[in-house]
Amino acid sequence: MKTNPKVLALAVLFGLVPAACSTSVSGPADPERVVLDVRVTGGIAGVDYRIRIDGADREVDHTCAAGCVSSYEPFLSLTSSQWADLVDEIVRAGIPDMGERDWGGSCCDLFSVEIGYDDGESEARVSGDETTFPPAVAAVARRLLRLRDGTVPALYRPGVASGSGPSDHLTLDGLTVGGLLLEASVAYSGGCRRHAMDLVFNGNWMESNPVQTTAWLTHDGRDDPCDALPHEVRTFDLGPLVEAYRSVYPGAPSGTRVVVHVTAPGSGDSETVEVVLP
Repeated sequence: MKTNPKVLALAVLFGLVPAACSTSVSGPADPERVVLDVRVTGGIAGVDYRIRIDGADREVDHTCAAGCVSSYEPFLSLTSSQWADLVDEIVRAGIPDMGERDWGGSCCDLFSVEIGYDDGESEARVSGDETTFPPAVAAVARRLLRLRDGTVPALYRPGVASGSGPSDHLTLDGLTVGGLLLEASVAYSGGCRRHAMDLVFNGNWMESNPVQTTAWLTHDGRDDPCDALPHEVRTFDLGPLVEAYRSVYPGAPSGTRVVVHVTAPGSGDSETVEVVLP
């Protein structure tokens, strides 16, 4: 195994410390104090919805005038780790220090996104679309848009032992990769609550051809009292894994293949997929 040379000297506490350091003038934010107010409008479908997330308990409120969906469960099932990562990305993008800023829109077929941020000390509200936002803010907007569809980024946790995190039993029925999106078909005992799941990797690379690494699913059943056997598909963005790989192998060309071995907690199930670098 080759460990990313840029990893922290001390192991990162799983789920409590974000993977990257903040460069915002405001400094690192306490995720539990952050409130996000996100409005999405426009696009070909002419959507208009607003979602408010309170970090204290990740309570979600939403209103919708057009382009409504039947469920906002992806927001409701954000794990503490995912919420901390989202807040960290927002802070690193500098949004808390931007105040009121409107970059405008470029075209009618793109979603306009308005992001309101409040952590009790800093308040900001920025708006624009993926082409008018600065790159770091555009990345936040894409993450928020994907979240409504149930896609969350894989978590990069350097120094953390493989398998760390919530480990309620989870059956892994299969994995598929399309581009940088990994779809995990899973089953578990429950049915009355939205369960929380993450895909985690720690940046340990096995020197082979192609290079291999491991990742693992975490599963928090949130004390679901039911004993049905739901089957569902969870979607994870592998962008953080690609970024971590390129930090160790900066000369890797597009088309480079990376083999990822994924395990599920409690069942011993594992699957192997190949990721192709864009």
